Amino acid sequence: MRYLYYLILLLIFILGLSFAVENAHPVHFRYYLGSAEIALSLLLVLSTFLGVCLGLLVSLASFWRIKVKLRGLKRQLASTERELESIRLAHPGESV
Repeated sequence: MRYLYYLILLLIFILGLSFAVENAHPVHFRYYLGSAEIALSLLLVLSTFLGVCLGLLVSLASFWRIKVKLRGLKRQLASTERELESIRLAHPGESV
């Protein structure tokens, strides 16, 4: 299984490298503060990286909400388990 992982990683690297070689032509890139001439492949990699970072940043809010809710549910479960244990101790022999 580990060899398959490394093989897939190597394949992705080779595809990325061939993509960079095929798209090494410089392009004129204009942005808000100026302009630059950079390789098309670098521009595509940078824009993809920026998109991934922004996507992760946006998803952090949802992740944080879920984490806070999970913490509250764990506290509620612990409280309910303590309450159940106290009921069992108060009424030994009864099925609760």
